[in-house]
Amino acid sequence: LTQDDRVRCAALAKWVGAKYSDDLNSTVNVLMTSRVSIHPDSKYQAALKSRLPIVRTSYLDAIWKARQQVDMEPHLLQPMSGLPICFDPRAAEVIERFQQRVVNQGAIIE
Repeated sequence: LTQDDRVRCAALAKWVGAKYSDDLNSTVNVLMTSRVSIHPDSKYQAALKSRLPIVRTSYLDAIWKARQQVDMEPHLLQPMSGLPICFDPRAAEVIERFQQRVVNQGAIIE
């Protein structure tokens, strides 16, 4: 998340009675992020290993708007959200077969 997003999420979390943390520790029960990370030491990968739900910032917005807990499902981060994908331009059949799939899962085609 950007610094502005972090500040906004911390404020929203406080206003709805949740606790915000920049650290991923045993008290954290959800990871909020805007994109996936394939870096092995990332918070995203640690959340996957811990089987924590990974959501977009829209989840906090929805809780704030509803003034109550909301369904997390529509706010779950897509498996390839924000991940840049590059296809070999010589492999037209591969592009044709997979391009729409990865875009539907949040990937960015480069």
